[in-house]
Formats: sequence, structure tokens, C-alpha cells
Amino acid sequence: MEQLRGEVAKANQADRPDLEGLAEAADMLVSAGYLEDAKAKLVLLKERLDPQAALNQLTAELQSTLAEAVAQQPKETRDELVKCLEGARAAASSGNLQDAKAKVDDLKNRLDPVRKLKAENDLGKRRSTVAGGRAGGS
Repeated sequence: MEQLRGEVAKANQADRPDLEGLAEAADMLVSAGYLEDAKAKLVLLKERLDPQAALNQLTAELQSTLAEAVAQQPKETRDELVKCLEGARAAASSGNLQDAKAKVDDLKNRLDPVRKLKAENDLGKRRSTVAGGRAGGS
């Protein structure tokens, strides 16, 4: 964590408050015992400190693990998955980290039906919470 704090201190002054906030949030989450949430904050902090490294990691995953997983799929589903894979590769090549992450997540969801069902269920819960909040607020 100290190494990340050192990188935050060297960051662009305009970006530093947001980066410091992420580091502080990660520290508080660790102190409270929420290790998975803290890990997510640290991943986000690392991505913001060095977006190119995150893009390189996504590109490597697309060229190896995910490409192999797509190749192993039955012909009926493989063509659609290849399009998703190519879209994710294009997003990573363009340098748009958020778009690339979204497309990689979409591809992973398509490859793993259990993960896809969980994502759809989580989305449904968020929608019903939002709708419930609107209904209660009216």
C-alpha cells in the first residue's frame, strides 16, 4: 500500500484528490474487514494510476485465456463469441479502458452461463431497488 501511496503522491495534482480518496477508502475497508471491497478499490486505484498496464493485462487475457475459451465453444455459439472477442480486442486497442473492461465482462458472461445468470439477477435486483425507491419517493 505504501508503494501505491508513493505513486499517488507523484500523480498529476488534478487527479491526486480522487486517487487519495480511493487509497483512503481501501484502507478503511481493510480496517473494517471488507477485504473484497478493499481489493476492488485497489484494482481501481492501480487502473487509474496506470491505465496502460490495465489495458495490456486485458489484451493479454483476450489473446490467451479468452481466445482459447472461445475456440473451444460449439460452432453454433462460436461465431457470435468471436464477434464479441473482436469487439473487446478493438476496444482495448483503442485505449478505452472502460469500454474494453465492459466488453471483456460481456464476453465472460457469454462464455459462462452461471456468471451470466448471476449478472442478470444482480441487474434485476438493482432495477427493482431503483424502481422501489422511485415508488416510495412518489
